[in-house]
Amino acid sequence: MEDACLHTSDATITICPSLYNYALGIIGDKQKVFLIENSIFDEVKVAQKTT
Repeated sequence: MEDACLHTSDATITICPSLYNYALGIIGDKQKVFLIENSIFDEVKVAQKTT
């Protein structure tokens, strides 16, 4: 079921390099797999509201 979801999705967002590599191995299309890394060591930035 997981493989079927990855194959039929328009895009896949992963949160670490190992998941990125796993999904890319199944999907095989770098333009459909994205990596967004979160780290407890990175400073949190809050967007300012613009008017």
